[in-house]
Amino acid sequence: MVATNDQLRAGTAAVPITPAYPVHLQGYTRGPSTGSLDELEARAIVFDDGHSQAAIVTADLIGLDVPSVERIRACAEAASGIAGDHIMVACSHTHSGPAVQVLGGTPPDEEYQRWVEQALGQVIVTAARSLQPVPLGVGEGLVDINVNR
Repeated sequence: MVATNDQLRAGTAAVPITPAYPVHLQGYTRGPSTGSLDELEARAIVFDDGHSQAAIVTADLIGLDVPSVERIRACAEAASGIAGDHIMVACSHTHSGPAVQVLGGTPPDEEYQRWVEQALGQVIVTAARSLQPVPLGVGEGLVDINVNR
């Protein structure tokens, strides 16, 4: 079922976040990176219902700490006007991704961390600038892949 809603708009954007230089990795892999097989990305989607906006940004990282999330929200809010508490920041929990938080004794690269925080804030801004009308629908389904227990 798809409903027509002339006021609902959405915009998306993506940005590569693969470090340009060796950085320490977090997850199962320890030590500095020696290259990459695939590019890491951050992706954002912004919704606007004519009254308020909300954003979701995801990144190919193991996770982010609260201060990083607060800086990402502040960056996006200042540049886009989307309220920081309307921005959800999520990570794909990529093991063997760049270290961006203190975890397991692996030191984060502060220069990369600042850069990636700005990149995540900016991808939200880019998504907000690409708003266009979208239909709203609902569905139901069952997925039984990756069942552990």
